[in-house]
Amino acid sequence: MLLTLLQFFATKFLFLALHLESGAFHRSFTPELADKLAALYGIPVEDILDDYTLFLHRGGGDFLRRYREAKGWNRQQLADHAKVSRTSIRCWESGQKTIRQKCFCHLVENLGSDFPSMLRM
Repeated sequence: MLLTLLQFFATKFLFLALHLESGAFHRSFTPELADKLAALYGIPVEDILDDYTLFLHRGGGDFLRRYREAKGWNRQQLADHAKVSRTSIRCWESGQKTIRQKCFCHLVENLGSDFPSMLRM
């Protein structure tokens, strides 16, 4: 029985490791499942999620607000740096709209490397 259980977990771990390397299913994780998988395998959740999914996992618009506040910017300043409208920033931060992956990539491109770096802290 114990050997069968160990084989099962070894197979699941190998499956996870192969898919992590290939980047095949990062966005299939809900935040709860990502946390459980990370805990099960004893690895940080950051190691199993790509930047966009980690951004959503960290709260999406709420993370964007914390980033803006850490920079000491108001919404208009963030919008200027990100090259988006202040209305978009307000809608994202308030949770009225979810930031799509294309917009997230646009933010990363315009805000620079400290934006995704803050995700992994």
